[in-house]
Amino acid sequence: MSRLATTTGINRREVARLLAVLRGAQATQELPSRSLASLRVAEEAGTIEIDSGLVRFTHPLLASTVYGDTPAQERRSAHRRLAKVVADDEERVRHMALASQGPSEGVAIALEEAAQRAAARGAPDSAAELQALAVELTPPLAQTTHDERSIRAAEYRFSAGDARVARGRLEALIRSMPQGPSRALARQALCEMLWNDAYLSRKASCTVSIGPLRFLRTMSSATPSSFARSSGMARATMSIR
Repeated sequence: MSRLATTTGINRREVARLLAVLRGAQATQELPSRSLASLRVAEEAGTIEIDSGLVRFTHPLLASTVYGDTPAQERRSAHRRLAKVVADDEERVRHMALASQGPSEGVAIALEEAAQRAAARGAPDSAAELQALAVELTPPLAQTTHDERSIRAAEYRFSAGDARVARGRLEALIRSMPQGPSRALARQALCEMLWNDAYLSRKASCTVSIGPLRFLRTMSSATPSSFARSSGMARATMSIR
């Protein structure tokens, strides 16, 4: 932690910009020469490393400590600037989200689209992170949209291999939802997770966890296509023990 003593001499705004690019943007192209001089001091102290235009902290703890100490307004300013210049679409949208001061449906839509692209290229971790940000930025009055995005975020998390986390989030979501189509879809997603995960299928009965008959009654308010798909899944899970 003694290495942070040197870091404190760097302009906090430039530190925020540095930390905002830790996902791989070309940091040295974004910082003015006076800031680069300060960063060289931190590099000599072993706090950061600069290689081929990329700036990284030498240890994740250093990054999280300095980032946490940087005022939120300065962090948002850094992300806002980076959102205008990074070439990667997913990184650009991520910076837009982290620059936001509150809910924004426009940014949430961009995040959801980026999550879909990430999932399509086989990056479920990135998809889950982007979708979670979309949930956070969904306006509070758009409850149905919020619920649907939350379900999708859990599905991406499941695809990323975090079965227990995904299941826990869906169970919490279901408990908070009133009867209706969105709740039925959340139940469907949870049931599919249990069905597709071999370990959980052996250890936990979907009949007990969800209750297929009650599930089917809930689905009566869903769309015909959703009902047909989900009723088939519910019937199938009755055989799981």
